[in-house]
Amino acid sequence: MSPPAISTLLQRHWRGLIATASLVLLTVWIARNTYWTEVSVPSPEKGEAASDPFYAAGRLVRLLGARTSMSRGFIGSPATDAVVVISEWNWDLMADRRERLERWVESGGRLVLDQTVFNIARLGDWCGIGRDDRGRLISRRPLIWLEKRTDEVRALRVRIGKGSVTVFDGDPYLHRALLDADNARLFVAGTQLRGGDSVYFLTEATGASLLELLWQYGASAVVLALGLIGLALWRGAVRFGPLLSPVDPARRSLAEQIRGTGNFAARFGGGRALHAAAVRALRETAVRRIPRFGSLPAPEQLERLARLSGLPAPQLAAAIEATGPHTRGGLREILALLENARRAIAATGAHVGTIGEGTIHAGSG
Repeated sequence: MSPPAISTLLQRHWRGLIATASLVLLTVWIARNTYWTEVSVPSPEKGEAASDPFYAAGRLVRLLGARTSMSRGFIGSPATDAVVVISEWNWDLMADRRERLERWVESGGRLVLDQTVFNIARLGDWCGIGRDDRGRLISRRPLIWLEKRTDEVRALRVRIGKGSVTVFDGDPYLHRALLDADNARLFVAGTQLRGGDSVYFLTEATGASLLELLWQYGASAVVLALGLIGLALWRGAVRFGPLLSPVDPARRSLAEQIRGTGNFAARFGGGRALHAAAVRALRETAVRRIPRFGSLPAPEQLERLARLSGLPAPQLAAAIEATGPHTRGGLREILALLENARRAIAATGAHVGTIGEGTIHAGSG
């Protein structure tokens, strides 16, 4: 290939040539500065080891001839020579729980805590162990045991009554930490472990559910509340049938039917329908018994009704114009008066004249 042809080719493809050369150089650099090797990675915790932060510590305690128990709430009544190990625990959450632990230690118990215990300031008011400005463990009481690494305090112990309190700076016995360095030896020394001891592990790390806590600290109240709720549901539940067998409608008397209809009409609308029916019945009777009643002026209509019924005109007018709504007692008196007037007019021997339509008015026409 001639030089001009090579020059033309380079001008056309110079970007691709630069990219290819850069890729080759990068590959050479990676090959010279990297290498392949195998690294052992611990497998993730499974089963009980994944859910129990004291799994490794518990295995160690049992191998050394002691008994273990793990709880996410407070234990009942541990023996005075037992060991209680606490992590991720709110020391001041429940006063009764805290006071029971304090009394247990003073009677001879061995209490072991780590840095995951909350409200350590309140704990220090009782046992004298706290932290200084740099976060290091300090004690206002005489120490009966101290573990140090160079200038750092890893753990310390004080006497409280007949028992003791040991505080770790860190959490050397949780999960895999027990397997690091000399943490296993430090844990055994901190718990003062002896063969035949009973060791109780307490934690709120995963925390009991709200229902578990309610049942643990208020079982009687929960049972009572559930009983009341069940009773309320039972009372308000849909029944399979009426409490009493229904009465056969065919056996109801006419009087019962009339009373039922009247009660319904009185309950809805304030009795207006009953009042209107009574006035209408009075008007129809008057039209049949009084000649040309519908064409008479209102005052004369009222005068004729009062004379034939024997009732005072003002009282009769008030009953006709009382359109409601009415109370049950007042409605009963008005209907009784209108019905008495109707019956009195119906019993008269007046000749039936031409029946015309009209409306009874109590006022002047």
